[in-house]
Amino acid sequence: MIKQRTLAGLLLLFLILLALGCTKQTVLQTPVQKVQRQEAGSVEVPSTLKLTSLAFQNNGRIPKKYSCQGPAVSPPLSIDGAPPKAQSLVLIVSDPDAPGGEFSHWVVWNIPINSTFEEGKYPKGATQGLNDGGKHDYFGPCPPSGVHRYFFRLYALDTTLDIHHNSQQRDVEEAIKGHALATALLVGTYTRE
Repeated sequence: MIKQRTLAGLLLLFLILLALGCTKQTVLQTPVQKVQRQEAGSVEVPSTLKLTSLAFQNNGRIPKKYSCQGPAVSPPLSIDGAPPKAQSLVLIVSDPDAPGGEFSHWVVWNIPINSTFEEGKYPKGATQGLNDGGKHDYFGPCPPSGVHRYFFRLYALDTTLDIHHNSQQRDVEEAIKGHALATALLVGTYTRE
């Protein structure tokens, strides 16, 4: 009788430990599985948005005409593949290789979806913010030395921006948080001759 009770007690203890072990394992695995699903979901979001230029290829040299060594007009840009739910576009052009840190060359927002940028112009209805030269305009590449990269970043937004016309790059970047449906990047390079 004592052996049966001891055996039954051990069996009960084993079942309790087994149950606790399964519960503990399930609790530990559930958050990991959720994180993996979320990460995989964010990685798999497709972006068909494209930004190209007839003036230079991606990672190619920007012609002198679009720099401070020429008339410094803005290059022609073509936009394709904006998501159907996009309400507006934002273009930010900056030089991450500038000696004092990233230098903003052009900030344009509320760009209509089916727009193109003609040489020396920006789309009708869009707003130009302040570049780091203090002007509402395109500031052509003008690196002091060496080869610099110029990032032309395009954002498709689910909204239009209601911000002051004197807003700068950092203001626009703050305003678009949580609103970007897709992004595109075109990189040009320039060195002074």
